[in-house]
Amino acid sequence: MKRTQISVQYACKFNDPQKRYMNHNYGCSLSADLEPGDDAEACRIALAAEAEAFVNNRRTLIYKAAELEEEFKTRQREFKYAVDEVRHYEEGSVKAREKKIKANKLYEELQQTQHALGKLGVQVDLPKPFIDVSAAPVLPAKREVVDADEEGNDPDEHADEGAGIDD
Repeated sequence: MKRTQISVQYACKFNDPQKRYMNHNYGCSLSADLEPGDDAEACRIALAAEAEAFVNNRRTLIYKAAELEEEFKTRQREFKYAVDEVRHYEEGSVKAREKKIKANKLYEELQQTQHALGKLGVQVDLPKPFIDVSAAPVLPAKREVVDADEEGNDPDEHADEGAGIDD
């Protein structure tokens, strides 16, 4: 009997790295036509190695996608928290501006993670973008108003006195 074609199958089952109750099954079948003079056993070994490498590569991609999805969810939570913080502070305040900058930075990180997931074939939806920080007004830092000391002196009147400056 002369062999003219060879086929191999390789499959594996592996646990989802994020969800304990979920398993992935992945496999592939490869076949090849043998030429006269080919060693059937060597071809089978080479074909089996190719199938195994293909399945292992796919498993690595599934693990990477799961890791990026978890990272995306974490960044999404951080972004939502940052947006809530901005809304907590009054609009236009310096603290609110700082929180807006943080929220926009987190949004950029979300976009980068979404792009990386897209390369792996995983589509995720971004939340709505937040606020354009460049349009937000810059306010000076608040200065605490001090009326007068116990003797009735205005603290600003004598600010330069006793500062160690000789006239």
